[in-house]
Amino acid sequence: MKRITLYMASVMALFLALTSCEDYLEQTNPNGPNTDIYWSNLDETQATLNGVYASLMDQNLLLIQRESYRTDMAFPGQRDRPLSKMLTWYTHLYNESEQYVNDKWAYCYRGIFRANQVIEGLSRLEGKVDEERWTEQMAQARFFRGLFHFYVHSTYNQGKVLIHDKYAASIDDLYKPVSSSEEVIEFFRKDLVYAYDHLDFAYETKGKVTKGAAATILGTSHLYQEEYNEAMVYFDDVISNPLYGYELVRDMNLLFTNAGEFNRESILEISYTLDFNLEYTQWQEESMVQKLSRYSSPTGASEFVPSAWLAWEYEREVMDATDPRNEITDKNGNTRLRTVPLRASAMMCLAKDLDTEYYMRPYAVYTDEEGNNGINKIFGKFSVGYFKQYTNHSSIDDEENLAGGTSWKSGKNVVVNRLGEVYMMMAECLMKTGNTQGALDYINDVRERWALQLLGTDDGSGRYDDYNYVADADSLWQRYMYIEKPLECSIEGHAMRFIDMRRWGITKSRFEDLAKQTWYIGDFTYIDPITEVEKTKPKCYLYKEEPAKVGLEYIEYTLAAENYKPSVHEYFPLPTDETLNNPFVSN
Repeated sequence: MKRITLYMASVMALFLALTSCEDYLEQTNPNGPNTDIYWSNLDETQATLNGVYASLMDQNLLLIQRESYRTDMAFPGQRDRPLSKMLTWYTHLYNESEQYVNDKWAYCYRGIFRANQVIEGLSRLEGKVDEERWTEQMAQARFFRGLFHFYVHSTYNQGKVLIHDKYAASIDDLYKPVSSSEEVIEFFRKDLVYAYDHLDFAYETKGKVTKGAAATILGTSHLYQEEYNEAMVYFDDVISNPLYGYELVRDMNLLFTNAGEFNRESILEISYTLDFNLEYTQWQEESMVQKLSRYSSPTGASEFVPSAWLAWEYEREVMDATDPRNEITDKNGNTRLRTVPLRASAMMCLAKDLDTEYYMRPYAVYTDEEGNNGINKIFGKFSVGYFKQYTNHSSIDDEENLAGGTSWKSGKNVVVNRLGEVYMMMAECLMKTGNTQGALDYINDVRERWALQLLGTDDGSGRYDDYNYVADADSLWQRYMYIEKPLECSIEGHAMRFIDMRRWGITKSRFEDLAKQTWYIGDFTYIDPITEVEKTKPKCYLYKEEPAKVGLEYIEYTLAAENYKPSVHEYFPLPTDETLNNPFVSN
């Protein structure tokens, strides 16, 4: 029997054994439930629902690292020695037999099957149990069933994928033909609308999906279909309705830090923890940890690092000189502007950032009086920076010092959707419907949060640049595609950047443009803000013109520009695990 058949069969019988605390979803899932006698009460359906939440925890579902390589966002490891196992994604040589193309499909449908189990159990209990609790569980289950169908639809086979609308009681129930893209959209939107209508605005239990999550995914689905007016209804609800309690966070201590988990900007967040199940390896499903922190930190594998253009643009965003958050006072009482903008500091570790702590050091290239920085691996591999979104840079001194003494197990949460993204999508809808000023206002709301100079006509306050974006809608759109949206959302969400580039029709041309740019990594010479002594950190600073002492010259995306073909790469094909076992489908 093929692997997919065995795997799918086991999905119907095996659940995670999740333990929890008050901040996590409670109840323990059963192992091997008998569907004839199980789901006799709402505690049992809740236990099954926990398995649905657990489906979101597996990193093969969002596939953040590999999805980022498919875009213009990330580079696979050291510039002089990229990782061969990741070059398949970076150079667009993957196909239907690639392991992770198969795994993402399998994990999405596993989540769907689990959601259908909850829906089946609740259907048996309808009218016999507490109605409010029943409705809440049903809305959560249908949210996830809709979400996972949305993910598969936006990733595979031009949206022509399988609809699983009921509990699979036998292996034969797993086999069916694909549905049209339109049918899949209609199906998952019904689930999401049900969730939107029946979920609450907020819950005391952290990590529980809300009405705001349903609204965000519904709005995104309409945006992806260029249904801008419909999308704006949901985006406006998320942004403007005070019952959600959402707001753009301005406290830099709460943005992409451990202390900022479940902050007021978070809409959909995956809750990981080091409090339970540490006896399991990082590869076992029962483990409640994520590995992105290892891959994107300088103290781990360092195989998931920013592309050159991204690091360059983050560092060079223009700060609002009138905003006191950009002022740094030195030990002599003198003030200066920050070395890099706040958005750069929050999302990325850069050599030039001398004002932001990083792994308990005053700044990333810090060295003590003996010339030792304690983590010599930082900027020791021809890297131009490191992503911060998924690392524990704000709470420990080394990823190796996580619980269990390994960088493989991180309890830091992963934010899938947040308010800053919704502001960006609202701005896109407004631009596409002719309201350039309205779009500019939303973009500036986000820029103001980061203490960046605002876009628009200079009013003499010093807070605006001198380019009149209001009068030039095309210039704002170009800036949105290549600066504002990618810098605000970078490597977040579900394949966000790749889907954006695909639907805007810029993927091929983007790779071709980037492949024309030559970059240099050279030494970084700076004045230590603590000792006021000049120091040099080798091979860690990005240049566009050849520096006096060249560490490395390189060009990115040459093979991506050559290999990328829209007809082949805009969507994943149906994976071989499905086509080999499902008699109703074929590639």
